[in-house]
Amino acid sequence: MKLPGKYHPLYMLSSLGAGGLAVAFWKLGDVTTQSSWVLTGQVFFLLLAIILLLVNLPFWWKAFRANLGNFFGLHLPHSREEALKAKERPPVAAATGWMALPAAYVMILNASFAVVPTVFQIQLKEVVFLGFWLWILAVALVSVLGLQIMLNSFAVPMEISEFHLGLFLQPLAYGLVAIPGVRMAAMLPGAYADASLIIGVTLGALGTAIAALVTTFAILRFMTAGLPDPEAAPTTLLMMPAISVYTILTLFTLHYVMHHGVEVPHVWFKLITAIGWGMMAATTTVGLLILVDYFRHHVPLNPSWWAFVCPFVAFSVMNSLAYQQIGAHPVFLWLSLGAILFTMVIYFYVAYRTIKVLRG
Repeated sequence: MKLPGKYHPLYMLSSLGAGGLAVAFWKLGDVTTQSSWVLTGQVFFLLLAIILLLVNLPFWWKAFRANLGNFFGLHLPHSREEALKAKERPPVAAATGWMALPAAYVMILNASFAVVPTVFQIQLKEVVFLGFWLWILAVALVSVLGLQIMLNSFAVPMEISEFHLGLFLQPLAYGLVAIPGVRMAAMLPGAYADASLIIGVTLGALGTAIAALVTTFAILRFMTAGLPDPEAAPTTLLMMPAISVYTILTLFTLHYVMHHGVEVPHVWFKLITAIGWGMMAATTTVGLLILVDYFRHHVPLNPSWWAFVCPFVAFSVMNSLAYQQIGAHPVFLWLSLGAILFTMVIYFYVAYRTIKVLRG
């Protein structure tokens, strides 16, 4: 298969966004009712996410193979002279694109864990072993690619203005892969449960640490070098959905504790969800302001625009979660539905423009 000259690994974010919409539809139905239109949305976007992953995969792989030498061939400097020479070599290009593959795969896995049992009326415990091995593949992808991207980013000296914005996807990917691990730990027997729990909480902790590191470096970069150029700026939105992801991860961890006989007052679920909702609302507003500014100034479309889908779909999930944990206030449902519809508009607009670009 020939690699299109205009193909960019960031196009894999189209699969990530579709998987997120499938989860948003499922969560809305979970807190209300799994009506026919909600089920249709779940199935459509889950299938779309899988199709887009498979369509992008050969192109992603060809682009990845072309960068294998730089990606895995990095030599760690052992002296100041070597470090100065290493600084002259360009960093791995499109780090966000490489991490978009495991992120999309893990999102499809999370969506499948939710949608498939709902649609086919089966218990998750009946297919948990299949899910476990599919999850192990996701763990390997996230761990290997994530570690290598971090190594390439920090192994040699760099100016703060050169900080790679692709790292914004790291915390999201680690959080997404941690959720199934903690969730399956209460369903699997013996050593499988222990392995699932250990891997899940470890990746969640690593993702949290990376989020703090990336946020610190990003703030320093913005303060010293200003905002990134329009082609890269939307990638900063990729860490915003991590707020919803880590809120869900924390709630699943509390459920695991309760599964083992420890009483956890509901007020903790309420407080954690309230904090997550507030932070998600604030960051989604920032994403909306950036999007409006891009349209107002007619910023040309580029692959990073797929990142605009992420904060709004995460805000939808967060509102459904708030309706469930904070209180059954209709405003949460309206915000959840409104965020889904708005996300769909953005998604299909970017998809339409992307197809036009690829067709030339």
